[in-house]
Amino acid sequence: MAPLSRSLSSLVKHTGCLWRVGNFRSSQQGLPYHPFRSGWMKKNFRAVSRVGAGVQPLLQQPGAKNGAASVRSSSSEGQDATERLWSLYKETKRQTEVICTSSVDPDTIFANNEMSLRDIEIYGFDYDYTLAFYSSHLHTLIFNIARDILINNHRYPEGLRKYEYIPDFAVRGLHYDVQKALLMKIDAFHYIQLGTVYRGLHPVPDEEVIAMYEGSHVPLEIMSDFYGKSTHGHTMKQFMDIFSLPEMTLLSCVNDFFMRHNIDYEPVHLYKDVKEAIRDVHVKGIMYRAVEADIEKYIWYGEQSHAVLKKLSAHGKKMFLITNSPFDFVDHGMSYIVGKDWRDLFDVVIVQADKPSFFNDRRKPFRRVTNKGALLWDRIHRLEKGQIYKQGNLYEFLRLTGWRGSKVLYFGDHIYSDLA
Repeated sequence: MAPLSRSLSSLVKHTGCLWRVGNFRSSQQGLPYHPFRSGWMKKNFRAVSRVGAGVQPLLQQPGAKNGAASVRSSSSEGQDATERLWSLYKETKRQTEVICTSSVDPDTIFANNEMSLRDIEIYGFDYDYTLAFYSSHLHTLIFNIARDILINNHRYPEGLRKYEYIPDFAVRGLHYDVQKALLMKIDAFHYIQLGTVYRGLHPVPDEEVIAMYEGSHVPLEIMSDFYGKSTHGHTMKQFMDIFSLPEMTLLSCVNDFFMRHNIDYEPVHLYKDVKEAIRDVHVKGIMYRAVEADIEKYIWYGEQSHAVLKKLSAHGKKMFLITNSPFDFVDHGMSYIVGKDWRDLFDVVIVQADKPSFFNDRRKPFRRVTNKGALLWDRIHRLEKGQIYKQGNLYEFLRLTGWRGSKVLYFGDHIYSDLA
């Protein structure tokens, strides 16, 4: 509760600063200061609306020293008033920035509800980008391998080899219009954020975007559903995975190549081919083998992950791991981050869980995996410490462990696959 108390006290302190700004504004305009007097605000808002494009200062209350007519009649006074308004704007902006930067502790953990970690008995973790953090070299690796798969396996032009991964081109959460080959940012109300729409590597003018979509609102029926799919086909695909950054960049680079060379192509085919190439990088184990061969290049040493896991274990907390990655890959990474004895820290280890299906598909039972990766056929009656399990589902997990309720806390990086 300490961070909350500090934030509230800081907010109260800076609220006083904003009130002083209000006093400053009133004194400059010759007005008595009445904080939050809605009638005064509404009256002057209407006055500004009527003035129109020639922006003038807020009309003053009847009885003030200088009336609206005298302000409009003198260009010099109008200039002074404009300067006062700019001064007021800059001072208010400065005070707002002070509140934003000084009252928020960057090390604070924020949650929707109050929660005491002391009451949590069981901690669960994803692996990729939760316990293991990757360097920028990994995205370059994924991009290059997928680009070469397009050229070698799908007969895309050799000229694509000239394109390299652009680290700062895309961010998580963007939408891709499969039919129109456009990458864009769409807000929570399904409105396209103008200025963020790209075709290939170049922005699309706002006028063209509005003409294509008959406005900036995207109908719900062509948006992806909760897990990134659409009942009307892949009309809009949302990229929520950190691993999807190379995919977005590759899509944009190939689109750019085709447009530069006036090549007529089908955007839907391009999307599916790039999606398949990216999938092959993971499914065929190409990325896994490359990371294992040079682990120090691709994985940052997880000093913080190591410290947290050791501390939780020392305090008697139970821990489990649920990841979509295969065991060999996780074993190499965790051995590098935590140590060869990393499995001693976890009560349950589940690999290749196939999230998000893991959370809602009851049909897949758990299957035990040997240290050498061989699959066993015996029925699983309980999840034992020291064993490795594959697939499974949330309902079996809860039944076999008896873990449920507010005493369990799970950490993941993916909005749909981990947190939803």
